[in-house]
Amino acid sequence: MSYDLSFDVGAGFNKKSFAAYFRQRRNYEVANGQAIYQNENTGVYFIFDAPEDGVVSFNLNFYRPHVFGLEAAIELGAFARATGAAASDESGELGSGGSFDTQTFLRNWNEGNGFACKVMAKDMDRVYTWPARRIREVWDWNYSRPAEDEFEEGDIFVPGIFAIEERNQAISVAVWPPHCPILLPQVDAVLVPINIEEEDCDAAKVPWDELAALVKPYQESAAGIARYRLALDPWPAEIDAFFAKRRRAMKPNGISMDQVLDRELVEA
Repeated sequence: MSYDLSFDVGAGFNKKSFAAYFRQRRNYEVANGQAIYQNENTGVYFIFDAPEDGVVSFNLNFYRPHVFGLEAAIELGAFARATGAAASDESGELGSGGSFDTQTFLRNWNEGNGFACKVMAKDMDRVYTWPARRIREVWDWNYSRPAEDEFEEGDIFVPGIFAIEERNQAISVAVWPPHCPILLPQVDAVLVPINIEEEDCDAAKVPWDELAALVKPYQESAAGIARYRLALDPWPAEIDAFFAKRRRAMKPNGISMDQVLDRELVEA
């Protein structure tokens, strides 16, 4: 099940124009008549198809967390402004005079996605869910963090938040390399690399309760997920002791973010 949208770009916006537009935008791969969006930070993905008979098509799968629609809306709005194209989906036009309207798109997308989540979850062996607010906060954090190729030597590390399986549930985790200056988000557990001198190092999982008191003095005031700025020289003795503690390595079972659905949609 998926959501489909069409832009009437006209004859002036051809396949060459299509490729040129999407190649200058982040997170797209343009090939074989498609522009495939894949944000490694957030896990969001969707597809634009090159124009046929003056129409560019857009496709976004249902049975996804609601933030897929939020991120798609950013890209759809940018494309509509760049081309001036009228937009429509199965319900008809998406705005006054056919111009793209973000709120109309989100209403239509959320309605279809909510139905898909409720129906399809019944046939799944296992369904991972978080409250919608938590999904939104994690997406806000991941969407705003710098891309890996934007980090420079000396920058404070801003880890991505991702999900792993624990007791058949999805928990949120982030990686804290030993003695690495970091803006650490509050998650369910932190993964601390061990044997870091090895190319394929293992990691130990540390529940947040174990380091909550340790990082509390470094909390920053900010909306969304609580975050802690730890860029210290020298490192306090208690943090040295935290990293020096011997822990058992584990192999986390990662869960892609498209599998962590809104609990409110699944249980509706």
